[in-house]
Amino acid sequence: MKIPRLVAHRGYSAAYPENTLISMHAAVAADACCIEFDVQMCRDGNFVVMHDDRLLRTCGVDRSVFDTTLAECMQVSANEAARFGKRHASEPVPSLRQMLDFIRAHPALTAYVEIKEESLNHFNVDRVMQRLLAEVSAYATQCVIISFSAAAIRYAKQHSRLRTGWVLHRYDSTQHEHAVDLRPNYLICNQRKIDMPEPWPGDWQWMLYGVEHAQLALDWGARGVSYIATDHIAELLAHDVLRQRACIHTTDNFNNND
Repeated sequence: MKIPRLVAHRGYSAAYPENTLISMHAAVAADACCIEFDVQMCRDGNFVVMHDDRLLRTCGVDRSVFDTTLAECMQVSANEAARFGKRHASEPVPSLRQMLDFIRAHPALTAYVEIKEESLNHFNVDRVMQRLLAEVSAYATQCVIISFSAAAIRYAKQHSRLRTGWVLHRYDSTQHEHAVDLRPNYLICNQRKIDMPEPWPGDWQWMLYGVEHAQLALDWGARGVSYIATDHIAELLAHDVLRQRACIHTTDNFNNND
């Protein structure tokens, strides 16, 4: 039986505010081997770790990232008050640099860095990718650039040694043709979009997200999927079989005092 490796989607985001350092620390404390997080470009050309292009949902501030500097973003709490109330009110929005420092402190960790399409569309692909690769290329052994944008993945392949992962908008013949042409290291898809017994074979590894139960993760593993991204990283890694693909990070000093 093939056991998939688990990826902490936006960190341990079921229990902590997504895309925050506390969420990543919690994922590592749960013995995750891999994390995933999102990046947007700010007005000043720096990168913030955030899924949306507005601060409203996670920070409660109705402002565009594109009209905000990195320093201004980092002064805002990313506590997801709608989910957690005031519990994590002191947790700031992290910068990409802070996240890369965190990754470097955990050499066994692999990070999937998703550059969001909103930033690519707003600032243009070449500008965003040039700046992103300048920051991330030194972490080629640990970081994978992923995106829904085929143009961003193509740019990364042409201008860096970084591994790449293309996130599919759809699971259809047109996307399959593009995948064959693009040849990313990973194909990434919401598992609900795949309507066939096994995902397309090819010179890539599959990562599926939207999987929150251990048995479903194992079922996809049996169908050839190598990686499962989940919000519930601690719960899935508590499963006896899935825990066989866990990693112990002895350098982390995260303490859960909640």
